[in-house]
Amino acid sequence: MFCTRCGASLDEGNAFCTKCGAPVEQADARASSSERTEVLRDSVEPAANECEASGNVAGGSKAGKRTALIVSGALVGVAAVVCVCAFLLMPKASEPVVDAPVAEESQQEAPEDEASQGDATAEEESSESQPSIALVNEHTTETESIAGSPAPKFSFRYPDGWMFLGDSVAEPEASSRLAHPDDGVEVFFTQGESSHSILTSNRLVSIEKVADSDFTLKPAKGYDGSLSGKFVVAKIQTQSAPPGSGETQTYDYYALVPQEALDGSSIELTGGVPRFRYTNFVGFGCVVPAEGITEERLNEVIAIIQSLRLVEVPSEDSRVASDSGQVLPDSATHEYTEGELSGLSDYELYIARNEIFARHGRTFTNDDLANHFAQQSWYEPTVSPEAFDEDALNAIEKKNALTIRSVEERRGSAYL
Repeated sequence: MFCTRCGASLDEGNAFCTKCGAPVEQADARASSSERTEVLRDSVEPAANECEASGNVAGGSKAGKRTALIVSGALVGVAAVVCVCAFLLMPKASEPVVDAPVAEESQQEAPEDEASQGDATAEEESSESQPSIALVNEHTTETESIAGSPAPKFSFRYPDGWMFLGDSVAEPEASSRLAHPDDGVEVFFTQGESSHSILTSNRLVSIEKVADSDFTLKPAKGYDGSLSGKFVVAKIQTQSAPPGSGETQTYDYYALVPQEALDGSSIELTGGVPRFRYTNFVGFGCVVPAEGITEERLNEVIAIIQSLRLVEVPSEDSRVASDSGQVLPDSATHEYTEGELSGLSDYELYIARNEIFARHGRTFTNDDLANHFAQQSWYEPTVSPEAFDEDALNAIEKKNALTIRSVEERRGSAYL
């Protein structure tokens, strides 16, 4: 046992140090305090065994601070990792965040979109589904010729309840008519030159398509093929003013027209009747009565117009002519009107005008004319074009030559 102050050896039971007089209890308390410090240091930091054997409280305190720093650093590192992960997982600035309420609005709008799409589909189906009308009756035109030329044959169909009023020819026009006895609505078919040509002041006011049509034209002599071939049923309004009358009359029609007519071209309004040019003028439609027309009757009218078909086209050599092969064999004795000439094709008018001169022996520099007349038994070419004197023609021949040329000019014939 030793004194804690001076280190002198002490005997057991000494209350004071025999050398320095320090109380022995203080030495025991110091020892006990030192032991307690060692125990406490060992319990807090096992690594304190690495410290010096003296192991004072100050050394244990430094080790604790070091441990705290390590733990704090680890926590800071973990926090940094968490922050980095959170940043990486956040949405990018270019990807806007959609809030829940917006998503709910989007979901609520979806049924409305579906409903509107359903309405649009219903409207399309409604517009495409025309009333089914049974066209159980059929008529084929019976007109053989118009103004000396064979007439194409057409057919159309119509439902029960309509009356067919017959075919008629009033040169230079042939017509067929249908009528419904309940309200007097009529559907007309015409071909040739209109007998109403006196109504010269005709103006197209409006035209719009109301239905498609499967009607097609066929190649034929006298048809120049200028139409596209697509036809439609159109609602047409025209205005006509008879000569000498200050009153303008407005007419509403439903008629078959070439698709080009929707732009105001390829349509004839002679007499206010909408027609198109084939081998002659052709019209098929309905004049709307002044009192109007019911929806049921209008649907029937449109179906009838859609049913028109071209069933027979005159052959190239079926032109009505005399045994001599001349187009107008009596052009030296009969003075023709423009109406009588309207049924001739542009080529036939071209031949008819020049055969007046060919009868008097005139020769031709155009190969087509020279070849044509060379095949005629009556033709005797004796006078050159330069030597030919038109005084050889009589008054009727001169008049017919001028009338034929006038018709050609009005048509814009390619043979002029």
